[in-house]
Amino acid sequence: MLVGRGDTLYVADNSNARMVTLTSAGRVAHLFRTRRPVSDLALIGPDTILVHSRPPGASEGDTRLFELLDPSGDTLASFGEPSSRLGPLDQWILAPDQQGGFWAAGLWRYALYHWSDDRVVTRVLIRRADWFPTTQDLSPKRLSGLYTLGPPPAMMNALALDNQGRLWVYALVPDAHWATADPKPTSPRFFRGQFDTIVEVLDIAGAGPPRVLARRRVDSVLGSVCGTSLAFSVVQTSAGDTRLQVLAPELNAGPGRGTGQAEGAGS
Repeated sequence: MLVGRGDTLYVADNSNARMVTLTSAGRVAHLFRTRRPVSDLALIGPDTILVHSRPPGASEGDTRLFELLDPSGDTLASFGEPSSRLGPLDQWILAPDQQGGFWAAGLWRYALYHWSDDRVVTRVLIRRADWFPTTQDLSPKRLSGLYTLGPPPAMMNALALDNQGRLWVYALVPDAHWATADPKPTSPRFFRGQFDTIVEVLDIAGAGPPRVLARRRVDSVLGSVCGTSLAFSVVQTSAGDTRLQVLAPELNAGPGRGTGQAEGAGS
């Protein structure tokens, strides 16, 4: 879901293979069909929608990773070659910048790609972190035993640029106290038992490698809210209610610390 001009909402309705545009009052203003299930969205400028769809098989038409759409759903451009090795697992997360381009990262590697407004990769930042493997076993056997035969793989979950140009990275890693679970996820409590989130704030100014300004590990699954710098977590109360917790992350360097803490105020 994205928030557009005048608090318009763009909602990817994958169940019905469509994109729905809602007014600020919640009324349907427009809808159009989508060719493939949408994995992530970003708003480029006031009116251009960047869509990343799950890649189909090689024989199923256009396999490019990204599309630029106008508000009526017409394709302005499509670009980005998918990985033949990963196939349908070649999924990406997106964060727009302020110059008409965007940052993107594949789920399975801590590598950040900047695409310019003319759809050219201008920068690649590879982060080598001891907690995020550089290679991972994504074989059918491994994935068929997800949550039962071993911990889940690490994966990139969300990106966001703040108003100072710092890149916030939300990566999921196996829970520090991971244990074999029922293979059918049923609740936020299930995912909390499977994953922790590591949040890193990166200084990406200059031409060198990214500088880590802050890092924090959270015993929950965090994501980005509607392509903004807000974050969210789905929580389950002791009474069994499911609630959405919205967080406003802040960078707090603190006295005498070289690496700050990424902190969030919730509501």
